[in-house]
Amino acid sequence: MTLDHQSRERTQKKQLTVSLCMIARDEQEWLPRCLESVRGHVDEIILVDTGSEDQTIPVARAFGAQVHRHPWEQDFSRHRNQSLSYASGDWILILDADEEIFSEDAARIRTAIQETSRDYLFLQGYDMDRNGAVRGVFNQIRLFRNRMGVHYEGRIHNQLRVRGQGEVTRLRFKHHGYDLAPEKMEEKHRRTTSLLREKIREEPDNALCRMQLSTSYSLHADYEEAVEEGMQAIRLLQAGGDRDPHFATAFFNVAHGHFMLGRLDKAEEMCLAGLRHFDKDLNAYHFLAALYLRKQEWKKCREAALKYIEVRSLFEEDPGLMAGIYFGSFGKQHEVYFALASALFMEKDYEGAEGFFRRAFEEEGQRQDRAIRISRFYLAHSMLEKALSWFETAYHLGCRDLALLQELAHHLRHQGNASGALSSPTV
Repeated sequence: MTLDHQSRERTQKKQLTVSLCMIARDEQEWLPRCLESVRGHVDEIILVDTGSEDQTIPVARAFGAQVHRHPWEQDFSRHRNQSLSYASGDWILILDADEEIFSEDAARIRTAIQETSRDYLFLQGYDMDRNGAVRGVFNQIRLFRNRMGVHYEGRIHNQLRVRGQGEVTRLRFKHHGYDLAPEKMEEKHRRTTSLLREKIREEPDNALCRMQLSTSYSLHADYEEAVEEGMQAIRLLQAGGDRDPHFATAFFNVAHGHFMLGRLDKAEEMCLAGLRHFDKDLNAYHFLAALYLRKQEWKKCREAALKYIEVRSLFEEDPGLMAGIYFGSFGKQHEVYFALASALFMEKDYEGAEGFFRRAFEEEGQRQDRAIRISRFYLAHSMLEKALSWFETAYHLGCRDLALLQELAHHLRHQGNASGALSSPTV
């Protein structure tokens, strides 16, 4: 048994402590929710403030945080590492001000570090929209042992460099920061792209920065730029023989850009290339289901949708398979179910189609707009009874779509069933 292992065993016999380490600037809006989520579950809060002009510092101190002021140096990793340097706990937890631990998981933080023999732990991040719906899911190292040389690198999208062995947990946190007001999102985009372009000028062969810039352009709907930077990343990746699954995002950015610019064949080509790079890219299967739905290639649409369902199920069983990739498609089962239902219908599996239309409706929270879309689908294919049934569902949810009702009545009268049309709900 090594001395390091003996030391770790002795450490695990005591109650281990946790330091929450953060950096922040002008985060008074988000910070209270973040700190409340870990109240009583961490032993100290370290906050490096990089120049707040609002109430961030008083808010942090009200929660008992140690606040250390450091002027902003255009380098996220530098400030992350400053926060780590002040931590005295056995373990370090990383959160941003616009994040929070799931309430049912907070008490499990201490259990997780007490029971593990590993050196760092992955948590599951849930990217939320302002309505509380999940936009995307990803795994990230957020808990690690202190005093092991762990540090951040990278000026913009800071990358954690760890030692030892890790473990994927089911501890979860929410991230709210990508669903801001338009002016704040624009400010965030300008800051991120400016820093990335500066880094690329210094290191033109940095494939990771190229991919990150491609993502930033894609989120900003600058699709030509997203394609260009994504292709640069892919060329650098292939020249170096890098098979890191994380770079599947570069292929997806290029495919998505082509799709949004109407270049469907190029979009398909790049998406399939991405799957050859990483065959569990959930985003790619979601994308292909939508692409083949638009192209009316029903067999391929069905196959892509079923593959999405299969891979998503694998991720739920073993989050470690997600390979650190951000899956914006994780919460979009309803879209895949709708595509699959459409494909099954066109293949004359009407019972299967109705089943997946129903699943799409239920998964999306029984929204009237989904019921209307299903009703219109059936109406377009002269399945009037089904169309009317789904309109009734929408009606009971508050729909008063006179145009759709009139279309239904017109088609039913054309079949000589006007009485049936008018016995349905009226508006």
